[in-house]
Amino acid sequence: MTKKPTATIAINILIISTYVEEIVKANNILFMPAMTAPSHVKSMLPLAKALRKDGHSISLAQYYSEQKEKLSEDNVEFIYLSTYGESLMDEKFANSVWRAKTVIPWGNVMTGWAAGEVFNTFIVDYECPKPAKLSKEYLQFVEDPVSKGTIILSFGHFADWKAAPVATIQAVSSAFENLQQYRIIWQFNGDLSVVSNTSHVRIETWVPLAAILQHPKTVLFITHTGIKSFLEAVCFATPVVAVPLFGDQPRYSMLASMHGFGIRLDKTTLTKEALYNTIIAVAENRKYKERIAKFRGMISDRIIDATSNGKFWINFYLRHPSSANRMRLKGTMLNSFTYSCYDVFTLLCILLFSLRSAIDS
Repeated sequence: MTKKPTATIAINILIISTYVEEIVKANNILFMPAMTAPSHVKSMLPLAKALRKDGHSISLAQYYSEQKEKLSEDNVEFIYLSTYGESLMDEKFANSVWRAKTVIPWGNVMTGWAAGEVFNTFIVDYECPKPAKLSKEYLQFVEDPVSKGTIILSFGHFADWKAAPVATIQAVSSAFENLQQYRIIWQFNGDLSVVSNTSHVRIETWVPLAAILQHPKTVLFITHTGIKSFLEAVCFATPVVAVPLFGDQPRYSMLASMHGFGIRLDKTTLTKEALYNTIIAVAENRKYKERIAKFRGMISDRIIDATSNGKFWINFYLRHPSSANRMRLKGTMLNSFTYSCYDVFTLLCILLFSLRSAIDS
């Protein structure tokens, strides 16, 4: 009996999935991004548009503080929620982002558990972005023939450089000042009077991150390792220098270090020498590029892309709305005594006591 080729089986599965999705009744679907940054909202648009093509009515909530932050997309209804110009971080928290020690969550780093294995939770992977080409102005800068490559520093939407310690800003600026062989793009919204004005460093309040990471001359990404930036580094196979600030960022910085495609630095002890030496170590050692390129190859080698997979599971639930009741974790139906394994511990104690009694007799 001859084996059916795997590729043919995969194609048949995709054809069946496509057919099944077409018979899903139209529904109203609301997207609620956990983070308010425009870039986080944009990352949800591919899935939103894919579901819209299936006939669903899509609404997407977006917080904004300035009119220019508002996003729009054909066939997607945006619900704009104004923060009235107020920051989502108070001054105390903004300062602690830069000054408080980050906690390394070793349990989360070492665990092999995957959230996707929790069957009543549908995990939709982040789709690698398809950025537009860089503008002519950026291209002239990064493609300078005397440059050894491009380094980009971006700490995301919530890192307010105006709240950063002056010593940290000066350490970064001084390290960059000594890297004339590279072209450096720094996303910075702080006080320009405390940074050096050098021709090989371009400072912007916002940068087209994905487009820069995609460019072949980009050799290094200095990042806070938020989950989105971490995945974009992998998507475009760009080695990292990780400077985590808060939240889940220490975890991803440790993962980058453990898997060999970056080096982690402590924001509270950041010095000119430490940053400079780490940049040189990562940018000029091919092993970091090779390791992250292998990771990129693994995440892109899949039977179905992340958007199609997410669309399938959402449509699956809409086709079978009662499925959630049958997919509850067993742990949610256990009493606290059993959930905490006290029943097993009690049984072991009884067995040990019985064994000891038998030996004594």
